[in-house]
Amino acid sequence: MIRLGQPPIETWDVVVVGAGPAGSAAAISLARLGQSVLLLDSKKFPRHKICGGCMNQVSITLLKSLIGSDHRFWTTGNPLESFSLHHRGRTFSVATPTGFAIERSLLDQCLVDCAIEAGVTFRDSTFAKLGEIADDYRLLELSRTGQSSVLRAKAVVIASGLNNRCVGAVEDLQQVAARNSRVGVETIIFKDSLPASFYAASRNSIQMALGACGYVGITALPEGRLHIAASVDRTHLRQQGPLGTVMHILREACCAEVPIIASDWRGSPLLTARARRLAAPRVFLVGDAAGYVEPFTGEGIRWALQSGIGVTPFVQAAVEAWRIELVDDWEHWHRKHIGCSQKLCSRLTRLLKSPAACWTAHQALRLQPWLAGEVVKRLNQTRENHQ
Repeated sequence: MIRLGQPPIETWDVVVVGAGPAGSAAAISLARLGQSVLLLDSKKFPRHKICGGCMNQVSITLLKSLIGSDHRFWTTGNPLESFSLHHRGRTFSVATPTGFAIERSLLDQCLVDCAIEAGVTFRDSTFAKLGEIADDYRLLELSRTGQSSVLRAKAVVIASGLNNRCVGAVEDLQQVAARNSRVGVETIIFKDSLPASFYAASRNSIQMALGACGYVGITALPEGRLHIAASVDRTHLRQQGPLGTVMHILREACCAEVPIIASDWRGSPLLTARARRLAAPRVFLVGDAAGYVEPFTGEGIRWALQSGIGVTPFVQAAVEAWRIELVDDWEHWHRKHIGCSQKLCSRLTRLLKSPAACWTAHQALRLQPWLAGEVVKRLNQTRENHQ
């Protein structure tokens, strides 16, 4: 436990907990403004993180503002130019603004490298727990390789993802999962185990198969690999396992029979969750730690990058002089810029869970295929596009 009488060993302007896209984006942006920044992650880098692996056009623009347009990272993925939805034997395809299929571990490592180049100090394999306020600082307790230490920061950015345990006893910052939330599962297979026609169809397209117990997204990666990510009901997953559940959805959608041969399945926490508040004195939540709903065409990475960059002026103000109004200011910004997109995804998720609503949507798309394009267009818009 952190004790106020125990002098901190280190003092920082900002400590960022979590080195995913949201945390690294915040660390890079703040370091470029001259703040001293410590970036922490509980895992050993490079590390794998379950993710749909899609970046939409908004995400690409945001990432280029951090790493530039000529970074070698842009050679590690495949462009995405269309979206195909498979449901009950029919396929609805629509062109999309150019996206990017990526391997999440490469993205995270790329951003950490850029953070270090910007002057950020990075420590992996380090667990952080939020402590109390001491004068003009927030205390944190660190644990690494069995050793504990205490440090302090003028502002803390929590970007530790779903189930953000590092907030400790601060109840308002703890996440509450939706009762009927699904979970994510993913794996990567090689094209040698697939029909050539199926891999070719997935080459520059997001393939989504919709079933009663969830949906499966498939994208192609370089080096002949196929990324399979699914959002599935927990009950069906317990009964059938990840492979059985994914195959059930593909068969129900009447996709081509995909002979998935994979034993290395990874799972996620509950996918729909939200913290009661998005900030507390000298603490800001960003990315999945602030709240998450099931994404469709790359919204998850977009929310992470956008909130990581967007929190910068609020953190900078907290470093200069903390004001309690910053809590409401950050929550207002988040609702305006992230909340509108999350609400759309939440509505789509509820629709996909209702057989009657799915049937209605199926008939509407069959008669008016252009509606799919409108939905994808909305998902690729920022708040400013709506105004």
